[in-house]
Amino acid sequence: MPSFTLPSLTLSKGVYLLGQLTITNQDKFAERYAVIDRATFFTLRLGDFPPSGVVKLLLPPTQATDGVIVVIMDDDKNYNAEIVDGVTCELVDANRVNL
Repeated sequence: MPSFTLPSLTLSKGVYLLGQLTITNQDKFAERYAVIDRATFFTLRLGDFPPSGVVKLLLPPTQATDGVIVVIMDDDKNYNAEIVDGVTCELVDANRVNL
């Protein structure tokens, strides 16, 4: 485990777990996404899809294990939004995650 030493203090870098969620846009018309906490309906993340169509997010461990709602939608309002409920995330060490 890496350590940092200061004159009178030593800090160890511990394991800090977060949930990693990867959203891959399979809908060519969808431009935006939303991630919603399933228990509270609080919006955790909103954003536009990058040109690659892949978004990687880190979420608190409680949302990662309890499940979230993922919504993708288009800006033109021509198509219905697509919603996936009960998505769980992979728990990862925040010190080693690669976004």
